[in-house]
Amino acid sequence: MRIENSTYPSFNAKFINKISIGKKDFYPNYFREQVSFVRIEPQNSSDIKALEQVSNFWIYGGFAKNVYYMACAIRNKSKYYKNHEVYALTSQNDNFEKLDSRKILGVAGTCPENKDKLFIEYIQANPQEIYAIEPEYRGIGSAILDSLKNLFSKIYCYPSNTDSVINFYTKNGFQKKQNALNHYFWEK
Repeated sequence: MRIENSTYPSFNAKFINKISIGKKDFYPNYFREQVSFVRIEPQNSSDIKALEQVSNFWIYGGFAKNVYYMACAIRNKSKYYKNHEVYALTSQNDNFEKLDSRKILGVAGTCPENKDKLFIEYIQANPQEIYAIEPEYRGIGSAILDSLKNLFSKIYCYPSNTDSVINFYTKNGFQKKQNALNHYFWEK
């Protein structure tokens, strides 16, 4: 008797949730558009390729390169990245087994400490959107944080000590930990 296994493991970006962000209408007006928040599956060569393209083509997107390296280390089972996860915000609404790098709006590299607590190592929105006079999308970083807030009860990070970055985190409900140098946290 021959038994065939027709169940194959699924290696593709895992859809987490839909979230709305601002998309340019007629400047200065924006309407709300649904985008997808996904967890990158490092074993999927398509996901890795999409992150590689993002890291190579996002000018001034240094953290995107770090997120790509993190995904590669996870794929290669590095003991230093054992519990790490990589996420992306994309305007792509389906076919997540073939992530389109041109539709990735932002990425995040994280390390869950347990099922309720998360450390954000890197978060990067597409620099073309951040630095544009009239960006096509608004609220990319906030959408990433909001999606992570739905998954975890406590999130913390050590952001760069620049006014724009600190303002971004405080605008999104993060507080500076007392008596700590540049430690910010958010709790449900």
